[in-house]
Amino acid sequence: MFGELHGGGFGDEARTFLAGFVADVPRMIDAVTSALSAQEKKSARDAAHALKGAARSVGAQRLGQIASDV
Repeated sequence: MFGELHGGGFGDEARTFLAGFVADVPRMIDAVTSALSAQEKKSARDAAHALKGAARSVGAQRLGQIASDV
């Protein structure tokens, strides 16, 4: 996705955006798993939805689909 926007390479903004996503993923997954463990359905759904949107925005379609399946 980003490669297409930058002629096959990543620009500084894209790298910064992706680095932020990579840094946030563990926290987002923890939010989903914690809410599921606590049987907090709405919190789990909200956290999974946020993860899905973030993943799909960077082209991580498989992760987005897994989050959607939650």
